[in-house]
Amino acid sequence: VAGPGRSGVPRAAVGFAANAWGHWDAGLQPKANAWSATVMTLVGYQGLHVVVITLMAAYLIGRFASGRLRPNARATLDNTVLFWQYAAVQGALTVAAVQALPRLLG
Repeated sequence: VAGPGRSGVPRAAVGFAANAWGHWDAGLQPKANAWSATVMTLVGYQGLHVVVITLMAAYLIGRFASGRLRPNARATLDNTVLFWQYAAVQGALTVAAVQALPRLLG
C-alpha cells in the first residue's frame, strides 16, 4: 500500500486532478445544477485532504531529516499514516458515491 514517502502523495494529487478534470470536462461545472455543485464540493473536499497530506508528508520528511523521528517519538508518523488512511477511504467512498448514485437513482 502506498503511503506518505512512497510516491503516494504524487499519486493522490494526480488522482484528484484527474477526477476533478473528468467531472469538469463532462460538463459538471458547479453552476450548472445542484448535482454538479455537490460533486464539485466533494471533489474540493478531497482536494483539501490532498493538500493537508502533502503538508503533513513534508513535515514528516523534515522531522526525519533532522533526526527527530525516533522509535520512541513517532507520533508525527502515526498521525500522518492515520490521516492518510482516512483520506484514502474517504476519497474512495466519494468516488463510489459520485459514480453509483446517478446509476441507482436512474
